[in-house]
Amino acid sequence: MVKSSKQSLKIYFLSLFSSVIGISGLMLAIIATVVFLFLSKQVLGQKTIEFDTHILQYFLSIQNSSLTLFFVTLAFIGKPTFLVIVDVLFSLFLWTKNKISMAIVYFIIGNGAAGFNLFLKSFLGRERPALWDRIVEVKHLSYPSAHAMNSVVVYGLICYYLMNQFKPWRWLIFACTFLLVILIGLSRLYLGVHWPTDIIAGYIMGFVWLSIAIILVEFVKSSTNNQVDKKSTN
Repeated sequence: MVKSSKQSLKIYFLSLFSSVIGISGLMLAIIATVVFLFLSKQVLGQKTIEFDTHILQYFLSIQNSSLTLFFVTLAFIGKPTFLVIVDVLFSLFLWTKNKISMAIVYFIIGNGAAGFNLFLKSFLGRERPALWDRIVEVKHLSYPSAHAMNSVVVYGLICYYLMNQFKPWRWLIFACTFLLVILIGLSRLYLGVHWPTDIIAGYIMGFVWLSIAIILVEFVKSSTNNQVDKKSTN
């Protein structure tokens, strides 16, 4: 009887924790979406061009061979095709760990972010900056940045997993991931292939997708734990 009560209490708190994360994540995702829509209105109305141009001119002023190599490397590890490969490999890793539901969530969200970014680019139709000769070749339109958006989603999901697996190191893991994502965004400015507001918008939409993914992951974890606890109770 005591064991049954403990199991029921555990199920209750797991469900409550999952609900709190879900509601908080959903609220933040809604707020971020509203901010994205407001920013998009400003961008399409050409109200951010002075801000964008001023920042890009600063990055032009600091260019040198060492920084160029550094930022080209960062741009590569934030490349959408590279991130799709990382997402697929990490999803397969989760599958081998018998975390099948989580692997499916990671795969769908990671690849879905890349597809949704292409849709937004085509729909909003912002041209890339052309203030100087580009160091790297680019194919698609500018807004929002796929490097910024997809790196938040893919590296953010990996970060979330690692933070839960290695809790004593979670803040170090978060700090390293945060720094990596910021540097990937800066690399696109240094290379002159994105406006600053492209990067900001990419981060915002990446956060929206990451929030949705975490909500789904926590729901999967809660459902799985509940099933295990029910079996052990029976």
